[in-house]
Order: sequence, then C-alpha cells, then structure tokens
Amino acid sequence: MSGRNVLIQARDLRKVYAQPALLGKGTEFVAVQGATFDVARGETFGLIGESGSGKTTIGRMLLRLIEPTSGYIGFDGYDVTRLPKKAMRRLRQRMQIVFQDSGSAFNPRRAVGEQVAFPMRQFGLCPPNEVRDRVVELLEHVGLRADQADRYPHEFSGGQRQRLGIARALASEPEFLLLDEPPRPWTCRCRPRSSTCCNSCRRSAG
Repeated sequence: MSGRNVLIQARDLRKVYAQPALLGKGTEFVAVQGATFDVARGETFGLIGESGSGKTTIGRMLLRLIEPTSGYIGFDGYDVTRLPKKAMRRLRQRMQIVFQDSGSAFNPRRAVGEQVAFPMRQFGLCPPNEVRDRVVELLEHVGLRADQADRYPHEFSGGQRQRLGIARALASEPEFLLLDEPPRPWTCRCRPRSSTCCNSCRRSAG
C-alpha cells in the first residue's frame, strides 16, 4: 500500500497482562500477539474474531487508551507508541472511538448536549456562539431530536446512547473513527443512519 495513503499502521502488536498469584510467581496472559495491518485513508476496515480474541484490546492500543507491551503503531506518520501524553491528547482530535457500552462513557450528571459539545470546545473547532447549532446538527444527523440535547444519559435507550456516542465522536471531526462493537443494539430502523454517519467520517478523512 502506498505510504501516502496509509493512515494507520500496526506492526507486530503484542499485549501481555500479568496475572498475580497468591503464592509464588504469577503467570502471564497474552491478549494480543503479532497483530499487523494497515488502514488506508477513507477505508472501512474490520477485525473479525471470537469473543475474547483481542479485538477490543487492539482497538484501544491503536488510540493508546491502553499501552502495548511491544510493537509499533503509526498514525499519519507519527509513531503513536512514542508520543508524549500532551502530544497524544492533541492527536486524539483526529482519532476517536465509539465504545461498546456508550452509556457508561457518558457522565450521568451532565446533559448529553453538553457532552457532545465538549470536543468542540476542547479543540476550538467551533465559535462559542455556534456550538449549540452544531450539537443539534450532529444529534439530528444520528436520528435524534434537538430537544433531546438537554436530557441526561439515563433517559435514552441503549441504541440511542450508541448514536450519542457517534455524535460525540464526530464532534471532533476525526480522520479515524473506531467502533469498538458495531451496532449490535441498534434497531433495523437505525442501522441506515449508522451507515450514513460512518460514510460521513470516511468522506471527511479523504
């Protein structure tokens, strides 16, 4: 694959967890071994495997939400594994994740519109007087209503919270969007909207 088209590179990723023992030396659990792949700009790329095969671990390593034991992760020419924390926080504007359980990823004490707006304010992506309109646009884009911006996470169904997770991820205008668990809880009526959201991200990534 041509280097200029590659957005994500993973080379020989490995993740090992120590399992302590009550007595004596503990054991090690190898969650990921030798994961190697490229993801091109605008490409939809899927990892397929049994439950517990390490798919979520790989995804979280790509964003360095967990640290790899060894291996290389590249994002648009940056060595993600070597970036200091401050640089990594800036890079996360360009790479976002929709968590498997989006409900737990939201603060239960804050309105969802405020949380969708957070990346815009954090990264200065939108003038302050336009943030509310952008939040409404994103909510409607994922099939929710403008008035729902003032509601709290517990007032939404599982499928709606998953769509809120996508709205918040898209708020940072990412080039790479990782779906930890593609839309299992979404209704059939909602799935076409999910495809539209992901296609929007692909177009913005070039």
